[in-house]
Amino acid sequence: QQQQPDVAARSVELGLKEIPEAQIDAYVAKSNGVVGLLNSSMRGSESWRRYLSWVDAKKGPTGKERIIYGLYSVGNSSKDAIEKARKSAAAEPAIPALDGATKELAAAFEALVPILHEAEAYYDRKDYLSDGMKGGKELHAKLVPAASTFLSARMKAEQLQEQFKGGCRSGPCAPSR
Repeated sequence: QQQQPDVAARSVELGLKEIPEAQIDAYVAKSNGVVGLLNSSMRGSESWRRYLSWVDAKKGPTGKERIIYGLYSVGNSSKDAIEKARKSAAAEPAIPALDGATKELAAAFEALVPILHEAEAYYDRKDYLSDGMKGGKELHAKLVPAASTFLSARMKAEQLQEQFKGGCRSGPCAPSR
């Protein structure tokens, strides 16, 4: 039932050559920024999966669901991870594909978090009992596009980070000595 973004796994030229010994720390910092954002944003993915465990993504909530689980909370540490990722994506050495994907994920997660917070609060307060799920339907209309953009951006960033990590392990960006 979970909606998955339609992103094909593909290898992108990251433009990595041999890394001079003096730049290893810069590449590690860049990788750490992406990984920190991927780790922090995992809770957004989990929250979306929880929502889809009781809501039909196409129809949205009806108010007639047997069980309404709500959403998981997404902590405020996401702001710090977003800023660190943006900083690492802007830093040298440039890895354009990975930097771009990191910035996309940061923007998509930043846009999704307040909607998740609003939806979590709505369902925790059980406001749907007094408004006939009107608020849930309005939130659904915001959640679906934001979550779709977020999941696509997250998958892209994760694939490029894995490619970066794998490439560094197997040779193209191994340090030159």
